[in-house]
Amino acid sequence: LPLPPPSPPLPEAARVEALLEAGEEDFARGEARYLLWQRLEAWPHLVPLFYRLGLYREGIRAAWPTTLAYPRAYRAWVEAYALKEGLDPNLLFALLHVESRFDPHAVSPTGALGLAQFLRGTWADVARMLGEAPADPLDPESAIRYAARYLRWLLERCEALGLGGVEQLACAITAYNGGIGYTARGLAREGSFFAFFRFQERDEPREYLGKVLSAYAAYRAIP
Repeated sequence: LPLPPPSPPLPEAARVEALLEAGEEDFARGEARYLLWQRLEAWPHLVPLFYRLGLYREGIRAAWPTTLAYPRAYRAWVEAYALKEGLDPNLLFALLHVESRFDPHAVSPTGALGLAQFLRGTWADVARMLGEAPADPLDPESAIRYAARYLRWLLERCEALGLGGVEQLACAITAYNGGIGYTARGLAREGSFFAFFRFQERDEPREYLGKVLSAYAAYRAIP
């Protein structure tokens, strides 16, 4: 991944910083957006400020495809729940990066909600796995906690299907998008994961797997 070009400090960013320090986050976001529009060439300096303001989707778009386009948003929660479920935090970062660009209020055309883009039925299933009433899917910590639990469950289901290593990982990621039932039926029909991956009838899970693995490689490569 290319590194962002050097960018000198922007005196104009002082107003955004002052608004942020004063607790005026909505005004700070507006000022940051306007400043980026005025000084597009200064994006390497502005993108970290966007991330501080929670503007991850816009910051990632401005920084693409450099290393700055892979923030470790909600780091404390991602690392804590990944550790609890025995996951590589970089995998969880990659999943959330692809699903929502770290937007906790994201809503897809199909009704998937939040950071981890759960449909309500799947959200309720994970709540039952956790032995609790369903939490708010738009709450960032809950979304990360549910995503970690669900991804661990999918890895276990894929292991039960006889897969290990990279095939198990690819199976779980595909199932996160396409469903474990769809993935299990495809494996049974084709006889191996790679045959299923190649000949499956739906393009979206195949493309999704490539995006998540690409983001996972980026997060593993960036300190």
